[in-house]
Amino acid sequence: MVSADQQWFAWAAGIIDGEGCIYLRRKRGKRCDWWELFVEVTNTDIKMLNKLRGIFGGCISRHHRARHEVAAHPHWKTAWRWKTTRIQAEHVIQLVYPWLVTKRDQADVALLSRKYRGRGGRGYVLPDGDALRWCYERLRELKSDPTQPACPMPLTGQGDLL
Repeated sequence: MVSADQQWFAWAAGIIDGEGCIYLRRKRGKRCDWWELFVEVTNTDIKMLNKLRGIFGGCISRHHRARHEVAAHPHWKTAWRWKTTRIQAEHVIQLVYPWLVTKRDQADVALLSRKYRGRGGRGYVLPDGDALRWCYERLRELKSDPTQPACPMPLTGQGDLL
């Protein structure tokens, strides 16, 4: 029997599969660079995004469109963005993972990137950045061509990174 929580996680997986985005972003700091994991959904139905926030936390903000888009499409509804980052984003992926279909390979890469998280929870710090750069590039490849087969991370001179 499926619990009520699991039903909501399955619902959220469908929303993330269809409307969501899983990505890594590189941040530059004074002392080092780091990578942050994000899960977000952009939609015009703020009730749906409020439900996601109620289930997982995160924040909702107005999605700002480029001026030329607004001018060309004045009838468009206001779009909103629900976003989670870092550890919270990882938690979202873990909870919806069993029901992901379209973004399953992206979730695999995102969870692999979590293995390289730096101290202090500030993001994903790796001095040479090779493993996280590979995760970033792999996520981009999967977004541009989701029919690509999942492939394991290549070995480096530092030993098995998996």
